[in-house]
Amino acid sequence: MLRMSDWRRLEHGAWVPEAAPAEGAVAAAESWLVEDGRARAGMGADAADVDNSGHTTMVVTNFSGEMLGLYRPVGDGQYADAAPRTDVGRATQGTLGFGCFFFDVDLDGLLDLLVVNGHIDETISSIAGRVSYAEPPHLFHNEGKGQFADIANTVGGGFALPKVGRGAAFGDFDNDGDPDVLITTNNGPAFLYRVESPAGAHSLRVKLHGMKSNRDGIGARVRVFAGTDKYWRSVKTGSSYLSQSELPVTFGLGGHAKADRLVVEWPSGEQQVCYSPSLVVKEHLEVGESYEIDDFVSRCRTALDIASERVLKKYGFPCSLARAEAARIASAAAQFRGQPGVKVRVLRFVE
Repeated sequence: MLRMSDWRRLEHGAWVPEAAPAEGAVAAAESWLVEDGRARAGMGADAADVDNSGHTTMVVTNFSGEMLGLYRPVGDGQYADAAPRTDVGRATQGTLGFGCFFFDVDLDGLLDLLVVNGHIDETISSIAGRVSYAEPPHLFHNEGKGQFADIANTVGGGFALPKVGRGAAFGDFDNDGDPDVLITTNNGPAFLYRVESPAGAHSLRVKLHGMKSNRDGIGARVRVFAGTDKYWRSVKTGSSYLSQSELPVTFGLGGHAKADRLVVEWPSGEQQVCYSPSLVVKEHLEVGESYEIDDFVSRCRTALDIASERVLKKYGFPCSLARAEAARIASAAAQFRGQPGVKVRVLRFVE
């Protein structure tokens, strides 16, 4: 049993190992320079907004004896390696990193970091006593304010056992709203860990289907607004090492039960806005009841007009989705007008 124990006094659930599929598509990193100009190895790489600032942080895994690179924006298009000033640097100097990725393991709205490790020399322990061929992975929990804490040893279930790690990817394979983890090893088994998010955690998963842009929406930016908080993710390929994570993006909503607004910036340049107005329709329709056609259309139009007005008051413009839905209902109902005895029965509300 892989248990996510006391992180900042929050209640966490468990991860359970499962059987695993094969490695994914290829993604590798080139050599990177440290601030003193020396080249480092650079096996895995990823990039994401880890502090919800709207700016990208980059991570690059490196060789044994080299800290992982954690490049944060410092303005004017420049980046500085923040790893030496965090637990990320101290924890990774003694390991050889390969696959890595940012993901929100506990759905608190801040992206965490997973890194898998493993040396390339099977005999390394006989040469350097403190270095081993199989090495434990790192799971850095985002503590906020630029700080990360390695919690791999606290989650249990064999996750922190040494492995000759190479590939790493994530995807919600059990469709429960949180990202699960796949780790591949060199000439060894793959490990699939099912994540069970903390009780009460909420998430929003977005899967794009491009029409003018590419079919999978690769390159699109998705922004989510919930209360006063805002988050953004990119649909991307080519991260980690010899791996491909899922294309749908997952937003942990922290203390929010739902998102208020979602904005998709497509590679074509088009922008699509989606809103989540309250289900005011529940105040006008009742599950199990049947309504005459004209009465049903009138009730729906009233409810959706109210929802649109709520969006108008909050954002300064009406909800186009609510208006479009009202028009769709009216159009569908029109074909049944004049037919005797036709009624609409409400089966359930889709939330």
